[in-house]
Amino acid sequence: MATDSYVDRILDSARSRLPGALDNQVLFELADVLNDFFRTSTCWRESIVVNFIAGVTDYELFTDDMPARVVSLLQVLNPDGIPVWATMISPNMLSLAVEATPGAYTINTILTVANKINNETYPRFPQWVADTYGDAIADGVVGRMAAMPAKPYSSPNHAAFYTKKFKQAAAMARASANRQNLVGGQAWQYPRFAAQK
Repeated sequence: MATDSYVDRILDSARSRLPGALDNQVLFELADVLNDFFRTSTCWRESIVVNFIAGVTDYELFTDDMPARVVSLLQVLNPDGIPVWATMISPNMLSLAVEATPGAYTINTILTVANKINNETYPRFPQWVADTYGDAIADGVVGRMAAMPAKPYSSPNHAAFYTKKFKQAAAMARASANRQNLVGGQAWQYPRFAAQK
């Protein structure tokens, strides 16, 4: 089995609370927990630049560093920084309501883990997530697996306790992401067109 140090720390934390759990089952649950965490917290965000072409209203979005699914749009900005109306009915597919002026547009997105490619052992996600939220993700794995019936690690009390901890951490991660990790501050600012000159 290939190793990945920051994922291994999460898995070791989960395994220590799941006696008799098989590695493949823990990895399977990890992928689902990560997907749940990213969709709830919306903390994995990326700005993607797309060159819009005249006459084209649908664009496939690709992330920069690693495979990921774009699950939501935060904002689409034209080259002048003005918002443009767009939707995303299916993951990674951006649709414009009307044809846009050609140019480089910035698409601010929310991401989650992609399906594993080939024989990858681990789901791929940024290391800062494991560093910041590794304990919460391990709690999510333990919560899900402790809820399984007739397993050596089954425990309704543990399932409820760790699932609650996981959900609280995901909610806190969402609040931090919305504030852009400003302590006691606010993330918004006047838009460029409204700022005084």
